[in-house]
Amino acid sequence: MRCVVSLFAVAVVWGASSLAAAERPNVLIILADDLGYGDVRAFHPSNPIETPHLDRLAAESLQLTDAHAPGSWCIPTRYSLLTGRYPIGVDVGDRGRSVIAGGETTLPATLKAAGYRTAMFGKWHLGHTAGEPDGKPNGERLEGGPVGRGFDSWLGIPRSLDQPPFYWIRDDRPEELPTETIGDANSKGWSPIQGRFWRGGGLAPGFSHLDVTPRLFDEAGADVLTSDDERPWLLYLALPSPHTPWVPTEEFAGKSAMPLYGDFLMQVDAGIGRILSALDDSGQAENTLVIVTSDNGPVWYESDTQKYGHAAAGPYRGMKGDAWEGGHRVPMLVRWPGRIEPRTSPALTCHADLLATLCGALDLAVPESAADSVDQSGHWLRNEPAPRDEMLQQSSRRFYSLRRGDWKYIPALGSGGFTKPSVREPENGEPAVQLYDLASDPGERTNLAGERPEQLAAMQARYAELMAGRNAQPQKTGGRRGR
Repeated sequence: MRCVVSLFAVAVVWGASSLAAAERPNVLIILADDLGYGDVRAFHPSNPIETPHLDRLAAESLQLTDAHAPGSWCIPTRYSLLTGRYPIGVDVGDRGRSVIAGGETTLPATLKAAGYRTAMFGKWHLGHTAGEPDGKPNGERLEGGPVGRGFDSWLGIPRSLDQPPFYWIRDDRPEELPTETIGDANSKGWSPIQGRFWRGGGLAPGFSHLDVTPRLFDEAGADVLTSDDERPWLLYLALPSPHTPWVPTEEFAGKSAMPLYGDFLMQVDAGIGRILSALDDSGQAENTLVIVTSDNGPVWYESDTQKYGHAAAGPYRGMKGDAWEGGHRVPMLVRWPGRIEPRTSPALTCHADLLATLCGALDLAVPESAADSVDQSGHWLRNEPAPRDEMLQQSSRRFYSLRRGDWKYIPALGSGGFTKPSVREPENGEPAVQLYDLASDPGERTNLAGERPEQLAAMQARYAELMAGRNAQPQKTGGRRGR
């Protein structure tokens, strides 16, 4: 097993102009799927679901309370996290092509060039350029996936566990082709896209939805415990959970007071605890920078909050897919013992920032292509003022909202995502866009677009400036364009 460098040794050389690869920390990124801001007690203390391992990690971490996914749904967030770029002008469909273009600089490729071993476990959801035409694997090499975009190895699934075909991939080959078929699945008492939901389709022999999350935790934990590589490592664990299907194992079924979702969330929490224990048991915890976050908000309706007494998006309006805060404000925990002070920070943060921030923390040059990535390492390590003051965010209707300081601009009416109405026409002369002051109205209940014309004009001008030259359509709503 790789020898762990002491904190003292790291501290001594940190001020040098460069760090040798063996002196750099390991990096563990755990990206949960559809984990809401309110699903972690550190961010929402009234959460009735027990999450002791996340609670422990939070107590040891920098808790970023204003962290955001750059997209309020799966694909754009994963693209931005790995490239340091907003998904503007990028075709975020993943069938029959790779969303990340060949030759595009990525986070794993950057760390690999600096001497890191790079491994991925979990959900890719960024497509392939070959081997999976129209989303159907043909047994040929799967090109343009993780091992073609900077990772040395990958074990995982091609996309979400509610989207067929269902099969495992090892590096760039299917373990088994999906030669069998499975029907649709749903759960009584939940909406059509909640519970044990998946769409029917191709299924590899022996593939079980129930086994996917446990296997990923097993394999990632084993990687941490058994690696005899002398290089520092980057491990990216992209969980397919607690995204649907909510399929807790027997150990967790019925363990919470909330059927399926609460049980499954407790299972995810326990799995994260196992990875943290693997770091402890291997003696690597002190020299590993751990980041835990989510790819977007939860699939959780207001009726679910009323029924179960749990606000999965915390105090924020909306859910996955939405331009409202509940769609993309996510928990983010960052732990690096002895280097990052455990504390709560309201610093505006975007997943696109991880590339530049890790480069800053590891004394690496930031790739020029990571144009939308802001280096937050000074804030993380030394509590310097947070450098980001604005952010673009994509909703599932493919249009962008703008956050600038405490102000937020949405160029249409409606949620922009899964909450109905997604887009609507203005009524009785009301403004056709939304403007919120999050400092006084974090729940986005009072639209100030008609009351603050100067602020609205400033936001619209900045929005147009940021979108210009990006080969992007600023708004695809199906409704009237915002003024």
